[in-house]
Amino acid sequence: MRELLSAADSENRHPPRIVTDLIYVASQNGTALATNVARHLLVRYTKAAHYKMMAWHVSFLLWDGLVRLHLSKEEQYAYYCLLSFNGKDYGVNELSTRLFAKPLSQLNEKEAVTVIATLASPSYFSNNQEALKDYQDQLLAELAAGHRKIK
Repeated sequence: MRELLSAADSENRHPPRIVTDLIYVASQNGTALATNVARHLLVRYTKAAHYKMMAWHVSFLLWDGLVRLHLSKEEQYAYYCLLSFNGKDYGVNELSTRLFAKPLSQLNEKEAVTVIATLASPSYFSNNQEALKDYQDQLLAELAAGHRKIK
């Protein structure tokens, strides 16, 4: 697992504050961050597709606990950025580059919100710009309400 992170591009490995703030809000104020990372890692490192339902749930709970115990928040954000499906491939920086032809660190607030909001459902939001706009507005409202401040 550590090799995966060390081989990742620096934009995914060290996402800017605006991106982590938006991920925090999008993941139910941080409570689902470890859960999302655990799901991504479980699918990547196991034969989870072949598990029976009970085995899947037990494995998932174990991975969730391991992520919370062994990965720092910074590492959790890095894995989230690296392993998130973006509609075509994986990676938040890859989505940023595809949508705006620039890396995460160069995005303005509006572009960053678009990238993080798109991750919630890439296929749906690519075909429904009004729904994407509504979700962007929701994320920005939660940030403005003080859930996490963008510097």
